[in-house]
Parts: sequence; C-alpha cells; structure tokens
Amino acid sequence: NISSGITGVLRGAGSRTTIYFNFTVVQSASELQIDALEPIGFEFQDSYAYANISQRANSSMRRSVPQILLATWDAFRLVILADAFDNIHLTITDVKISEVPGASRWRLSTWELPEDDKEGTPYIRDEAYVQGFLVPGQLQVFNAFGQTGRENAAILGRESDLFFDMTSSAPIPAGSDLLVAAGGAGPAGFKLFSETAELWTLNSVTGAAETKLGEWYCTGMRNLFDPENETAMNLTKEMYLPHPSACEWDETRREMLNSFDYSDPTAERIAQVVVLKITTGAPVHSPLRLKFKVQTPTDRTTFLQERWHIDIELVNHTNGMINLVTTNDGDPVPLSVVTQLPTEPPPEPSHVAPLTR
Repeated sequence: NISSGITGVLRGAGSRTTIYFNFTVVQSASELQIDALEPIGFEFQDSYAYANISQRANSSMRRSVPQILLATWDAFRLVILADAFDNIHLTITDVKISEVPGASRWRLSTWELPEDDKEGTPYIRDEAYVQGFLVPGQLQVFNAFGQTGRENAAILGRESDLFFDMTSSAPIPAGSDLLVAAGGAGPAGFKLFSETAELWTLNSVTGAAETKLGEWYCTGMRNLFDPENETAMNLTKEMYLPHPSACEWDETRREMLNSFDYSDPTAERIAQVVVLKITTGAPVHSPLRLKFKVQTPTDRTTFLQERWHIDIELVNHTNGMINLVTTNDGDPVPLSVVTQLPTEPPPEPSHVAPLTR
C-alpha cells in the first residue's frame, strides 16, 4: 500500500515544495530509487530527504538522513537500509513539481548490493508503479478592482464589492468548491461576506461577465440552518462543509463583528473565508471573474499586510479524499484601494480667485 502527497506550503504547479511517500518494503534493501513518470517536469537536483523507518521486527522507529546517490530531473536514488516489511515514510524537500497539472505517476524500486561483493552492481528487490498525488494547477489573478456604491473603487473602511479576474492552468470541474480567504493582517484585516459571492466566465473580447459557474455554497439552504427547525439542524450536523464557516449568513457575520473584542490578542479572526459551489465547469485558461462583498481595512498599512489565498478543491465523497485542483498559493493580488477624504468640516481655501471677490 503506497501513498504520497504534497505537504509543503506551496502546492501549485511549478512550485518548489515538499512531498512524501509512505510504503512498506517486501524484501530487505539497501537502496531506493524514485522515478517521476508523469507528468514531465519534476526536478530533484537540489532536493534533500529524510526518512522515518518503522521496523516490524522489533516494533521500533528510527530516523534516517539517507545519502543521496542520484538526483536528476526526474529520478532520485538514495541509500536506505531496510529489513523485510519495514514501513518507510520518506520526505523529500525542495522538489520542483511539474508545471503540468494532473495526476502524477511514479516508479518506486528497492535495490541491494550482493552479499559477497559490496562494491558490485546492485540488483533489484521490489518494484511498484503507482498513481500518486494530483499536481494542482496554478491560479493567476491578473486583474482586481472594487466597487463601493457608485464609486468605481474599493474605499478603505467601507463595504465594497471586489472583483478578481483570473485564469487557471488546470480545468475547473463541476462539483468543485472554491475557497477564498484573506490572511496576514489579523482581525483588523478584510471582513468577507458570503451571500452575493459568484463566479463567472468572461467574454474574451469584451471582458464582460458571460456565464455563471458558481455561487455561495449555502445559497437556498437557509431553512436547513433554522435554529427553530430541529429536524433540519439534526440533518446538517452530518453535512459536509468545505470550511466550518461556509454557511455563515451575512447578518450573522455582522453581528459577530459588532461584538468582536479587538483588544483580546488571543481572539481568533472571523469572517475571513467565503466558499462557493461550482456547478458548471470551465476549460483550461478560461478567463474567470470572482465577485464577493467585503468590509475593507480602515488603514493602508493593514491593507498591505493582507494576502489572498484562492483554492479550488474537489471532494471524493466515496472515500472522503479532498483533491486540490488549482491554487494561487497566496500570490499577490493586484488590488488597490482609495482613501476617503473627510467631508466635514467643509474645506476653506486659503486663497480666493480674483474674479470671486
């Protein structure tokens, strides 16, 4: 039984990150080779590895920092001393994952030196071809702007609608979930509201919103979360939610924010995530527009500390696995804000034009 995954902070296609493999050897071995078969573009030249080896013979665990024998574009070979049926959890850091999103495929093989000739040619012991983790796409926000009432801008300290125009190097599947989160500035940062959130495709010529792909995850579910409806509340206890706050109504979030204690340094940030359900898929590199409502920070310093994390996930409800389809890995979003000038007291000019005297 072989499992693998991405555990690094960066997860999008083409990023440098950390991956792992968990497997059990059948026969004793002294070397391990990992070959990346699909998609092309993995790089191991600067990678470093460590392993936790659970020894079946004496039920002990030992940590190993294996000697690297080979590190090329798509192959990684190292010294690992393992007995039969030892379980190995191997972590490889600073791997550049493929720039091509999709399911990865790997060849894992163990080798051993001849007992009578320790300088001889290693011979193969175990071999397995496995489908590994999904390489997520890269989500790029190429344009961002705000709308505050009639003003075509996001204004500090006000409620505004934000618009993120973006593309993804992986196709967007129907049935997936989009999570957008603000982080970095703490409780003083952006406050996000869910109910008007939508995802659209853009017309490639006019740039106008064209086809609606998704909306707030809990649209039309208010009756299920009615505290006076005991039957509905019992049903929602077992309901899968992409995020615990996915079904917080805007009025609920405003009430929470009004009573929030900003003087408490241990208080957890609230109203920072919006979740959308995508009902219609989109091909690779489709221009998309994400729209949602926020309350902007009150000052520019706090605004500059914020980072936007946008992930699209697909849940396999059969086994509960969550696959990351595409992500922006928290890359900067080209959003600007406007400072509202005070209107009171009315400004008085220090100089008056001659014709007004």
